[in-house]
Amino acid sequence: MPELVEHPCSFTGCTSTVLGWEAKCQFCNVVLCDVHDNENNHECCRLARLEHDERNEAMYKVKQATREKNLNHILEQIKTHQAALEKEISTIRPGHTCSLIIPQLEDLIKSKWYAGFNVHFLITFEDDVDWLLRVRQPYGPSPPQEISDIVMTIEVTTLNFLKANGVSVPGAWLPKHLEDVNCNTSARLPFDYFIYEFVEGKPLKINKNLYKPIELPPNELRKFVEEYAKIQIQLFPTYLLNTPKLDLYPRLPVTPKTFESVQ
Repeated sequence: MPELVEHPCSFTGCTSTVLGWEAKCQFCNVVLCDVHDNENNHECCRLARLEHDERNEAMYKVKQATREKNLNHILEQIKTHQAALEKEISTIRPGHTCSLIIPQLEDLIKSKWYAGFNVHFLITFEDDVDWLLRVRQPYGPSPPQEISDIVMTIEVTTLNFLKANGVSVPGAWLPKHLEDVNCNTSARLPFDYFIYEFVEGKPLKINKNLYKPIELPPNELRKFVEEYAKIQIQLFPTYLLNTPKLDLYPRLPVTPKTFESVQ
């Protein structure tokens, strides 16, 4: 619910807040109110006046620098709290010990184990079981902690509910401070995270433009439609029969009859 969160203006001494999706600059993540969002206080405003190609190149460099800054910040936090995280994760599998793998910044960027919101770190156990630590990226001012906690709880609950109903998703675990109501909140770590199973797969590179058709070879397109239909068929009865409180209704509902039409 980013559109409902008020973000404080980052200009020194300003008490104004900015509401909505556009509160943070999409390139540098700074938050400035209408009064202070100008070329004197915000470099991206000046760059926006450049010619098309020059502007795109400059904005890309700003976005890249911001991304690296955020990722490096996360890496430093994970390194600082590595022992605490490994201890907590090991308690989920009593009798087993784990190692949290923390890559160098360059290796993390190459791995693509991050996206718009989260960064993933590999967790390995001595018996060759692999899990993942999912950490939320720090994009400027964060929403109130209560909202972040609710979002994580919903995500973990949804994953476990879907898995219990036969959908191919990883099982997940909340951090101890959210799982145990009696846990000392002063021991909570300074970032949002949860743990889930590592599910191997092969990424499918497709055109993600909402206004353009999916461009794949005929055999790959057919498989894509079939796999999509299978998941929707799994979700549909799950939603109707078992989830009066969880809104899992698919955007593009597919029934068994629809699936038969693509065979």
